[in-house]
Amino acid sequence: MCSSDLFIPALGSHWFTPFYQSTVDLFCKDDVVKKLLLERLPKDEAKVLDIACGTGKLLKLMATAQPCCSFEGMDIDPVMVSTSKEKTEALANVNVTQGDATAPPFARGEFDAVVESLMFHHLTDEEKIQSVKAIWELLKPKGVFYFVDWVQPLTRYAAFAFKIVQLVDGHTTTESHRNNAVVEMIKEHGPFVVGSSENGGHEPAFVNTSLGTIGIIPFVRTERNAGKA
Repeated sequence: MCSSDLFIPALGSHWFTPFYQSTVDLFCKDDVVKKLLLERLPKDEAKVLDIACGTGKLLKLMATAQPCCSFEGMDIDPVMVSTSKEKTEALANVNVTQGDATAPPFARGEFDAVVESLMFHHLTDEEKIQSVKAIWELLKPKGVFYFVDWVQPLTRYAAFAFKIVQLVDGHTTTESHRNNAVVEMIKEHGPFVVGSSENGGHEPAFVNTSLGTIGIIPFVRTERNAGKA
């Protein structure tokens, strides 16, 4: 899931793609994480983008729980796109397309919310920044970017376990998650602010898993200062 045509597929190899969802379910407390995310999504009619929809599990959960909303699923991996289409074909409020998170094929200001789930840690820091800027452009004023990914480990065990993620997915792409630099990237290059009850968002949540700490962090879109690229 990166901007190159030679993207690295889930778990680092096309051979492991069929096992991706079961691995996430087993080691990443995926049902717990997705429940916390669903509690934070817009409840009124809205248009939502799952910017790296993978197998379509989250996309189906969101669309089923909120039939009043419309959902776009996107993934750079054609195998994942095909899987997501099959999983959501019975849902009239879902569309799935292939696309790159650093240059998504949608209109400026098209979405009320954008969701990223365990994709950012596959991107280089440069690609992360490109994606953050692209997501900012896709969102309506005060739209929300839901970052659901690895963050700085909250316990000694989580810090030790996260070394496995870094070994599998690479230190270069995961280091900014280990030290929380990715959070500052999102704030700066959107710009975004972390959501809270005071600004119409929701408080972040954190889940310790077998492989580290996953954050569910809503970032609220703010306006750029004059002259900011």
